[in-house]
Amino acid sequence: MLETRTYCPNCHASELFAIQFKYGFCRLYTLHAGDAVSWGNGAYGMHVDGSHDVDGIGRSCPTCKTDYLEFSIRFDGDTVIGVR
Repeated sequence: MLETRTYCPNCHASELFAIQFKYGFCRLYTLHAGDAVSWGNGAYGMHVDGSHDVDGIGRSCPTCKTDYLEFSIRFDGDTVIGVR
């Protein structure tokens, strides 16, 4: 799970979001920009070099209460860069 401050895609409020994604071994870990996913048994997807995006689903927005928000998480290799 990625925890980051970004804009709600629905109401555009700047909020702290918890965004779940499946890439690398990410179960029970909370990541932030600059952190790297690890690989091993039970990892999701395949390691990719260079910049790429991974789909994520955010918990409800504290402002507009919209659930299941879609985000695109930007990676450089294994490192979280941010949300697009």
